[in-house]
Amino acid sequence: MPDTGSPNTESIRDWLLEQALLAPPFDHLVPAMADRVREAGIPVDRIHLATNILHPQFDSLSITWWEGREVEAATYRPDTEESEDWLHSPFRPMIDEAERRLRSINDPKSRNKPTVTPQRLRIWRGEGPDRYPLLADLAAQGATDYLAYITAFGVDGIINPDDIYGVAASWTTLQPGGFTEAQADALTALRMPLAAAVRSSLDIAVSRAVLSAYLGADAGARVLAGNIRRGQLQTLRAAILFGDLRGFTAVADRLPGAEVVALLDRLFEAMAGPVLARGGQVMKFMGDAILATFALDGSQEVPVCAAALDAAVEAQAAVQAVNHRHQSEGKPVMPLDQALHLGTVMYGNVGTEERLDFTVIGPAVNEANRLEALCQPLDVPITISQSFTEAAASPSRFRSLGPQTLRGLGEPREVFTVA
Repeated sequence: MPDTGSPNTESIRDWLLEQALLAPPFDHLVPAMADRVREAGIPVDRIHLATNILHPQFDSLSITWWEGREVEAATYRPDTEESEDWLHSPFRPMIDEAERRLRSINDPKSRNKPTVTPQRLRIWRGEGPDRYPLLADLAAQGATDYLAYITAFGVDGIINPDDIYGVAASWTTLQPGGFTEAQADALTALRMPLAAAVRSSLDIAVSRAVLSAYLGADAGARVLAGNIRRGQLQTLRAAILFGDLRGFTAVADRLPGAEVVALLDRLFEAMAGPVLARGGQVMKFMGDAILATFALDGSQEVPVCAAALDAAVEAQAAVQAVNHRHQSEGKPVMPLDQALHLGTVMYGNVGTEERLDFTVIGPAVNEANRLEALCQPLDVPITISQSFTEAAASPSRFRSLGPQTLRGLGEPREVFTVA
């Protein structure tokens, strides 16, 4: 097809570099870019971006945009087997070629260039549909041309050939005769600024996901927003949930480490899942224990305490289900002891200048810990403080266990359990 002029993509390149500074969400970047590319006179009808990510749950994600359709987003778990679509994707030989080239470079410091060669398949000429199921599907939808490239990201100035990290992009058109040479060149010229914008967006998303996984959603957001100085603490009222697995030490002493971790992960999932589902935040896993909070933060005490109580009850049921499964498999059973308390905590950064922890501290946290220690001697799964029961304003949900002495807290205090 004869060229009809070179599209001016300089403004798109500038916009993409601006997005690299703004770091918009990945799924917002693609449709906004598509609009600008089409306004520049390039008849793009489909854009697909895929990238591998550092995430506790997912290994990679992709975004597919079609003109006139909803944007499709997908995530892929690391334990998912490679799909047939990927095994027979046009990107697969490009990755293989890049890995071969990078491994042929003897000096690792020289592995600092994105060496993946772009691939253009003119569908209207029959290039690709016989080799790649994706292109056969695109051809059936009227596609005439397919341009793909992979841009590798480096870490510490080096691209790792054993695990190439980067973004794969493909551009498809329905234009009769496919892209003009000028249009294809213009799209190729967007390669680096597009990769920069994608990486910036991903770095923020990855930071947010990792901090959320290790610190909790709220604490992670606060750290990312700059709340990172030692001693920077906020005082707030919160419902506190402290849970501990009974008999863990004996189990850990007699089982192989990997088996202990597998058992513990199942139980932690059962303990933490209801907390997160009810709006709480898991502040810390401590050996076989969990510390969670339900911050009032201006909210009414009754619904917050109800959420915390429901989470504790649901966690008991979930742990019992896991223990039942473990028992049927001949594995150890570890009952869950929990305590609920309402009080004032200090929330923020504590530790040394080199190693900080974003957590909650204060007498109320200590009291919750002491309450939990009463579960076994009182033979109840959940112990609850009087301040919590009063704030919950649901007396029918609680049963008094009478005054009890909490270690290190002096005067006996009335303790309750679930009715």
